[in-house]
Amino acid sequence: MEKNVTVWDLYRELEKNDLPFEFRGEKEWLNKPVSSPIFVSPGIALAGYWDYFPEERLIILTKREVAFFSTLSKEKKADVLQQFVKVKALAFILQHSVHCDGDLEAFARKNQIPLFLLSLPYQELQFSLLDILEELFARETLVHGCFVDVAEQGVLIIGESGIGKSECALELVRRGYRLVADDSIVIRRIKNRLLGESKEMARHYIEIRGVGIIDIKELYGLKAVTEEKKVDCVVNLVLFDKKKHFERLGIDREHFRLLGMDLPMYTVPVTPGKSISTVIEVIAKNEYAKKRGYDTPMKLATSMMKQIREKTRRNHESQ
Repeated sequence: MEKNVTVWDLYRELEKNDLPFEFRGEKEWLNKPVSSPIFVSPGIALAGYWDYFPEERLIILTKREVAFFSTLSKEKKADVLQQFVKVKALAFILQHSVHCDGDLEAFARKNQIPLFLLSLPYQELQFSLLDILEELFARETLVHGCFVDVAEQGVLIIGESGIGKSECALELVRRGYRLVADDSIVIRRIKNRLLGESKEMARHYIEIRGVGIIDIKELYGLKAVTEEKKVDCVVNLVLFDKKKHFERLGIDREHFRLLGMDLPMYTVPVTPGKSISTVIEVIAKNEYAKKRGYDTPMKLATSMMKQIREKTRRNHESQ
C-alpha cells in the first residue's frame, strides 16, 4: 500500500506518544509530504560544506549546532538559512533545553517551516523520532480474514468467504480471548515484526452471517478487544477433502509469506460438528509452548529415533 506521510502525521504521533514538545508555527504548514523516514543533522554543513546534503528532509539540530549557528556573523547566518531553503527543509526539530536562535525562528516563520522543540536528551530524541518515522513508513498490506489474540498469540484466521472465520473468532471471544480485527486486517512490518490492526471504521465490529454486525466492545466489554497485536501464526480454514493430504504429526510445517516474512501456518479442514475454535485455541497454546522450547512433534520424533537406535544396537549385540 502506498504511504502518504506528512509533517502532520509526525505532529500527531508526538502528541499520541505523550512526548514533551512545543510547536512553533501555524498548523497549515504541517501539510508537507515527507518522502523519507530519514532525518538529517546539518553538522559540517553549517560551516559551509553542503555537498551531498539531501533535499526535503526533517532537520534535527543539536545543542552544539544551535550554539555554533548563534556564533556566526549575520552574513554567514544568511548563507546557512538560504541553504535550508535550497534543500527544501520540511521542519526543524530542536532540543527544548537549548535557546532557539531568534534568526532561526524568524527564518522558519518567514518560510513557513514548522519548528518543534522537544524537552528530551539528544539520544532519547533521536530514538523517539526513529521509532515514530519507522512506524509511519512501515510497509503494510491488507489481508482478508479474522485476527484474534489467543493465549498471548496473534492468530490470523484466513480461508474462503463463508467458511466460518468470524464465527470462530466470536466463539474465541466468548471464551475470554480478544478480537483484534474482522474482515479487513491491516498488517504492517516494523523491523522483523508483523503487527495487525483493524481499519478505524471497523474497529471492534464483527460480521456474523444471518445476524449482522456486532459491536464486540459493547457486548463483551473492553477486555474482549485490543487495537493492535503481533502476528504469530496463520490458521488456514479449508473444506475437508478426502483426497487431500492434511498434516497428522506436525513435523512438516507450512509457512505463509507476508511482507517478506514467513509465518507458521496450520491448514485446518472444516467438517460439520467440528469445534474449529477449540483447534485454534490448541494451535495458539502449542505455538506459545514452541517459543519456550517445548515442541511435541519433535519430542516424539526424537523419542522414536532413540528407540530405533537402541533396538538396532541390541540386535547387533545379539548377533
